[in-house]
Amino acid sequence: MHGVLPTLYDDLPDSPQDRLDKTADFRGVPRFRLSYEEMRRVHTSDEMTHSRSYQCTRSATLLAEWLKVRHFGRLVATVRSSPISKLLLGGGRAFAGLSSEAALTIQELFRHEVEELETLLERDLPPGSGCA
Repeated sequence: MHGVLPTLYDDLPDSPQDRLDKTADFRGVPRFRLSYEEMRRVHTSDEMTHSRSYQCTRSATLLAEWLKVRHFGRLVATVRSSPISKLLLGGGRAFAGLSSEAALTIQELFRHEVEELETLLERDLPPGSGCA
């Protein structure tokens, strides 16, 4: 049994190869190199928006899952990386930000867990980092 490897998603865009190496070492599997293209594919929610049409997005998502099960993952990836994806998955209004009051409430609710995570990670998590 390996236990749990605590990591922060926010660290992934800065050093995806390092994150992968630490995870491989923790799991006891051989390391492997990410290609340049794979290193660029770190997903972020910074530019996400609501969909233009919930029904269109839902239908496209169901179709993509259906295609993946039938081994058409490359087709799904091609469409996702094309301008068509914004038409199907986004392009609507931006998501509203979290209110200061809600952020403070969440920070207070999870203060103990964040402190435990800081101990496990051996680092301080600044307020507003997504954890503190």
